[in-house]
Amino acid sequence: MFTRERTKDDICGKGVKIYTADDFSSKAIEKFRFLPWDFEFPKQPIQPTYYVRHPLYPIGDPIKSANNYDDTGGVLYFNTYREETLSILLSDLLDTNHLGNQYLVFYDECKKNSLQEKYLEQIRIVSPRELAEWRLISKDQKFKNQPITATQTIINFFNFQKKYYDEYNLYSKCGLRKQKQEIGDDALSLGFGICIEASCCCNYRYRIWSRPWWCCP
Repeated sequence: MFTRERTKDDICGKGVKIYTADDFSSKAIEKFRFLPWDFEFPKQPIQPTYYVRHPLYPIGDPIKSANNYDDTGGVLYFNTYREETLSILLSDLLDTNHLGNQYLVFYDECKKNSLQEKYLEQIRIVSPRELAEWRLISKDQKFKNQPITATQTIINFFNFQKKYYDEYNLYSKCGLRKQKQEIGDDALSLGFGICIEASCCCNYRYRIWSRPWWCCP
């Protein structure tokens, strides 16, 4: 059972900077951090360019929700993984290696009902160019490189979530009490999600989260 106090370095790895709205002058950045799926930016003063004017949001149809201007995208759910397999998935299929060490990380923890909101914690990894295309920062604004690659940051996030949310912390987070009995229909388990929201022409945006789900026999 995970009992020690958590630190910022636990979330994504030692030294990885997690940005907040206070790091930017634009007030819109707060909404951009974790905007709802149906959120639409106002036409003024933000005018997205071609590559970001059609955000990838799931619409229920796995075929029709495929993005017209991007070769990859969509949502992937899973509950178990091997680190080496996850690394290959991220780097070879999802193109996270293109970000290298030049990316921003935003973080959010569910403060409401995790069972209803469908997530426990999430990070959003964004390329600086993506923010510039949304007119949220200037194109010449520079950021300090992260100490590790985006691929490793995502792996670190998953590894810590798996370590932290043992069955007792998971039940506690969801407002439930873990009963000391054999697993039944009410067994709560830890899962994960990846959404590739943009991965085209140096505009990269990934949403990564941990999620509770019912393991029913």
